[in-house]
Amino acid sequence: MRSAIALLVLCLVAFVACRDRSRTRSPASSLERGRHNADDFSDIRGGRNNFPDPNGNYLRIKVEIIKLTNDKGLKSNGGVCDTFGTCDPVCYANLDTERPNADWPGAKPDTTWPTIYGVDDVNSPSIGVTIKKDICGPVYHEANLRIYCLDRDPATKDDLINQWDCPINRIPAANEGGAEWSPSFNCLAKFQADKMSLSYRYQIYHITRLQCNSTLTP
Repeated sequence: MRSAIALLVLCLVAFVACRDRSRTRSPASSLERGRHNADDFSDIRGGRNNFPDPNGNYLRIKVEIIKLTNDKGLKSNGGVCDTFGTCDPVCYANLDTERPNADWPGAKPDTTWPTIYGVDDVNSPSIGVTIKKDICGPVYHEANLRIYCLDRDPATKDDLINQWDCPINRIPAANEGGAEWSPSFNCLAKFQADKMSLSYRYQIYHITRLQCNSTLTP
């Protein structure tokens, strides 16, 4: 009988001790859980928009049109812009990311493209114009800066100097800080390719969703 009572007392003592240890751990566990929850909330509050999109769907392309070289002052048909003078080039462009490999003019009619440059009496101008476009959501593969220049003639109709495709196919950098300019390339001329050229270079890099605004800026 005494042995049974002693065993019962020992069991009761062990139960009380286990309960006390459980109570001691509970506040710490709750605090730890609260800390984890706070960390999770801070991640949500910070937002994923502050980091480059993991799917690569938010990008910025910058293309610098460097120089038109047309020393003989030619038009697309091989004739000269002006018998007694020089060309008066005015240029239009579209940074085509929707249909970069399609035939001219690609995604948009060339009559809708913005003017990016114009000058009088210069056959081979240093253009130095940068065009920017943001890609906000659609899957990106490559791009094509399409450009055409006319010889402006107020007295008669404007004549075509040339049409160019300027391929953009480098892998995007992780961010603007890591984006280097490409080497200088010559665009692909549709006419008189051995007699005139248009040079360009470009950057392409990831941006955040909040930075993305789908703009074309001359």
